[in-house]
Amino acid sequence: MSNYVLVDSPRRAYEEIRQDGAFAPLVSQYVSRLFDDGYLASTRIRYVSALSHFLRWLKCHDYTTAEIDTRLVRHYLDRHLPNCDCVPLCGRSRVNPTTALARLLDMLREQGLTCSRLSAPEKALEAEIAAFDHYLRHICGLTEDTRADYLWVVRRFLRQHVRSRRASVSKFKPQEVRTFVRECSVRRKPISMRSLASGLRSYFRFKALEGTVVEPLIQAIPRIVRWRLSGLPRTLTPQEIRQLHRAIDRKRPRGLRDCAMLRCLTDLGLRAAEVARLQVDDIDWRAGTVRIRGKGRRVTILPLPRTVGAAVAEYLRRARPCVDSRAVFVRAHAPLKKPITSKTVGMAIREAAARCGLPARLRGTHVLRHSVATLLVQRGTPFKLVADILGHRSLDTTAIYAKVDLPALRRVALPWLGGQQP
Repeated sequence: MSNYVLVDSPRRAYEEIRQDGAFAPLVSQYVSRLFDDGYLASTRIRYVSALSHFLRWLKCHDYTTAEIDTRLVRHYLDRHLPNCDCVPLCGRSRVNPTTALARLLDMLREQGLTCSRLSAPEKALEAEIAAFDHYLRHICGLTEDTRADYLWVVRRFLRQHVRSRRASVSKFKPQEVRTFVRECSVRRKPISMRSLASGLRSYFRFKALEGTVVEPLIQAIPRIVRWRLSGLPRTLTPQEIRQLHRAIDRKRPRGLRDCAMLRCLTDLGLRAAEVARLQVDDIDWRAGTVRIRGKGRRVTILPLPRTVGAAVAEYLRRARPCVDSRAVFVRAHAPLKKPITSKTVGMAIREAAARCGLPARLRGTHVLRHSVATLLVQRGTPFKLVADILGHRSLDTTAIYAKVDLPALRRVALPWLGGQQP
C-alpha cells in the first residue's frame, strides 16, 4: 500500500476532526490557509491527511491546541509516526507530515498561539537575540539579509554559554572569542569570516551601550586578512551569458520569471537581494526608469533597458501568480505568499547554469555583476558612471575592474627590463 490511504480517507478524517469542537477552528483556518497560499488540491489532501493523524494523536493524549509547539511535533514525528498502529489515516513516511506540520506551526506563530516551553537559559537567549535584532534594525539600519547573518553568528556564539549557564557577557573571556572564531574559520572564505567578525563586533558594541565592558572582547576578534585588488574578478564572456539565457525554458511560468530575473542581473548588474526586493511600484514604465533599493538602504534610479522591461512585462502579464504582494518576483510554488529571497534568485540561476554546462563558472550571481562591470569598463565607460550604476559609494570599490581592462593596460604598461626599447 502507498504511504497514504484512498483519497476519500483524508476527507472523512477532516469531517470527523471538523465536527470536534476542540480542533474545528484550527482545521478550518489551516485548510483556508493552504487554499490561499496556492497549494494544489492533491497537496491539500495529503496535508489534511497528515494533520488529521496528528490531531487524533493529540486527542488521544489529551493535548490541547495551546500546547502545540516544535517539541511536541518533533516528539510525534520521532516517536509515534515510525511505530504507528492507528487507523491508517496516513502512512509512516515523514515527508509530507513534516511539511504539513511545519505549515501548522507557521500559522500558529503568526497568530501567537504556540506554547513556549523553553528553559530559562533558552528564554534568556531568545530575549537577547530579539533585543539585538531591534538594535540592528532601528539603530544600525541594516537590511534583512545582513541582520539574518549577524543573528545567526551571535545565536551560535551565545548558545555555547547558554548550555554552560553563563549567558552574561560580563563573564565572557577573550580566549573564548578567539576559540569561537577559529572553529568557525574551518572551510570558510575570508569574505565570509569578515562577515562573522563584523557580527560579533556589532553585538559587543550593542552590549557596550548597556554599560558592559567589552573592549577586551572586541580586541580579541582577529582581523581577517583580505588583500584589496589582490585578484581578478570572475566574469563570464558575452557568449556564455547568451548561452545562460538560452538555457531557460520560457514556455513554463517559472521560466518566464527566471528569464526576467536573469535580465535584471545581466543587463542592470543588480545584486540578487536587489532583484528580490524589486517592487511593482519601483518601475516607471512611462519614464523608462527603475528604482533600486541597494545596500545601506540607498535608493538609485536607473534607466530601464528595453530587454529588461520586455522580460518583466511578459512575466507580469503571463506568469505571475495573483497574490496580495507588490513584489515583482514571487514564488512559483506554494506557499505563494511567502516572499522570495536572494537564495531563490541564486538557485534559479544556478539551475540554468547546470543545464547549459556552466556550473563551475557560475557559483554565485555576483559573477554576473562582475561581468556587467567588466564589459562597461572595457567599452570605455567612465569609472564614476560604472560606480553609479553598480551603487558603489566609493570609486575604490570599482577600482578592481580597472585590472580587467587589458587594452588600456597595454597602452600604459612599461617595457620589460632588458627588452628592446620601441
